[in-house]
Amino acid sequence: MVQSNQDKDAYTLTLGDIFFVPMTTPGTSATAPVYDKTVYRKTIGKKVEVKGNGKSTPLYASGVLLAQVNQETSEEISMDHIGLPTVLLDKLTAVTANNGVSFATADATTPAEFAFGFIAKRSDGVDDAMWFPRCSVSSATELSYETSEDEFKEQDVSMTINASGLLSGDHIIFSKYSSQRDTTLTVEDFMKQVVYDKGQIATLGKPDETVPTENSSSESTVTESEASASDSESSKSAE
Repeated sequence: MVQSNQDKDAYTLTLGDIFFVPMTTPGTSATAPVYDKTVYRKTIGKKVEVKGNGKSTPLYASGVLLAQVNQETSEEISMDHIGLPTVLLDKLTAVTANNGVSFATADATTPAEFAFGFIAKRSDGVDDAMWFPRCSVSSATELSYETSEDEFKEQDVSMTINASGLLSGDHIIFSKYSSQRDTTLTVEDFMKQVVYDKGQIATLGKPDETVPTENSSSESTVTESEASASDSESSKSAE
């Protein structure tokens, strides 16, 4: 019997691109968060590990075990990477610099929130991807600097990200896509925007969902409306 792609054992090949989207308006118990229009896509990832705080609580009644109640409320994401632009890092950590100088305070502060995502490539062309819609950088500072040597030595940077559930709706902690499932979507459709609600699925992959994307080469995706406006201006100039 010939195996379909869905039945094959797909093994992990490599970590793909890393995605960040700053949150411009935090969510509430009644409203979803609002995100920056730009999806920052970076080819910087060396390793991503996700560890949740999930636990199972036994439920007893009448002297018998009736059920196990499972719950997970947060994830700790450890990422090793080659480096981030300082401007983006400042957005992710709510740092405001004055003439290139920033300050850290011992006072209690509220961290900036953002969405974090990544792509993982597997065998037979299978793509996995995840979005964590509500994240913040760990408040514990992580810095490491080493001396250079005659021979180049790679120096990776570590970042710890805390992910928690949204305050509204189903309190989503993360959404996960796999091309090995029965789907009409591509991994690019899934990563064009932060996916945090089931109601978004019907509109994913549609042309009008295109958003600006800043990748490692600082290129941006132009929407159809911008292209139409440009064509219109060109026609007027020709006349």
